[in-house]
Amino acid sequence: MNNNKTKYQNIVLTGMPGSGKSTIGKLLKIPNFTFVDTDEEIEKQCGCSIKELIQTKGEEYFRDLESNVIKEISTKNCQIISTGGGAILREENVTNLKKNGKIFYINSNLSRLYVTQDRPLSDTKEKLAKLFAQRKDIYFSTADVIVPDMKTPQEEADFILTKRLEFL
Repeated sequence: MNNNKTKYQNIVLTGMPGSGKSTIGKLLKIPNFTFVDTDEEIEKQCGCSIKELIQTKGEEYFRDLESNVIKEISTKNCQIISTGGGAILREENVTNLKKNGKIFYINSNLSRLYVTQDRPLSDTKEKLAKLFAQRKDIYFSTADVIVPDMKTPQEEADFILTKRLEFL
């Protein structure tokens, strides 16, 4: 598919919490592309952390806000979009992200994922393992490209850049 539209398509990063989506996204240096983190956008809109938002308003409210942010972000070109770990749970999000982008699933090994207290849905190894089991098939089925678990985020970023060129 060699056309200008593809050249400006968004690069969408999906994967488990702690898989390195934001780190890898910031390593992708493409002229005129902007890095966007959907969780950061949600925090800007609500004026609080994701953890606080889920604790006070609930996960459903958070997911609704996430869907609105994804819908808005997906209308623009030339973006590297780091999504929240559960963004792929809603079909509407996947549809919106694919309208103007390619989805790259960061397929991190469960042992590599790290737990942080700012993620209430995955703040323990047990919760992370359960989420991984629940979401793994969805990540694979919604991805345009599976990014293998590599030694460093830079290697994963280089893999994504190489695969992106194959679409151009």
